[in-house]
Amino acid sequence: MADVASFDTVLAEHLGFSGEIEKWVKIRSHLVDQVHKKKCVLSRNKYKITPGTKTKKIYCVGLFLGQKNMTGFDPWPCQFKSSMENVLFREMSSHETPVGYDGKNVYYAFACDHNPFAATQTQLSTFDADAWQLNATPEMTQDDIAVIKAYIAGFTAFLDVLYAKTAILGQQERGLCLREINRIKKRFDSLIPVLQ
Repeated sequence: MADVASFDTVLAEHLGFSGEIEKWVKIRSHLVDQVHKKKCVLSRNKYKITPGTKTKKIYCVGLFLGQKNMTGFDPWPCQFKSSMENVLFREMSSHETPVGYDGKNVYYAFACDHNPFAATQTQLSTFDADAWQLNATPEMTQDDIAVIKAYIAGFTAFLDVLYAKTAILGQQERGLCLREINRIKKRFDSLIPVLQ
C-alpha cells in the first residue's frame, strides 16, 4: 500500500495550489490594468484600444479568456477550485482532522477574516508586479510580448499541474477541467501569430 502523506503535508500542498490559483488571477488582473493604464484611451468612462492592433487581440483573446466580465464564478478559476477541493477532501479522508479544521477555507474563503489560512494564502499568492509591467505605448512592444508569453507559459504550465493532480477524481469531473484547459489553450494558440 502506498504511503499516505501526513495531514500537514496535504494541507500545505493544497494551500500552495490555492495561493497559486489566486496568484494567476492577480497577474491577469494586473496585466488587464496595465493595458487600461498604458495602452488605452479613456473615452466616456470606457477604455478604448485601437481596433486591429496586437494590443486589441492580446487583450481580448489572451487576457479575458472568452469572458466579457471576469468573476469568481467563471470556469477559470471556479471549476479548478471545486475540483481541487474534491481532491483535498479525498486526500484528507484517510486522516483524522483537527478540531476546528474546515477544508472549505482552503479554496473558497481566501481572504475572509474567519479563515485561519488567510495569511499563508495571501503570502503564497503574491507576485512581483515589476516583472509584469507593460510599456506605456499604444502598441505592444517586444518587451510587452515577452511579458505576455511568460504569462501564457506560466499559466498553462500551472493548469497542467492542476489537471495532473485531479487524477484521483472521476472521469466526468476531470473532463470538465480538461475541457476548460483546452479552451484556454486554444485561445492562447490563436495568439501565436500575433506574438511573433
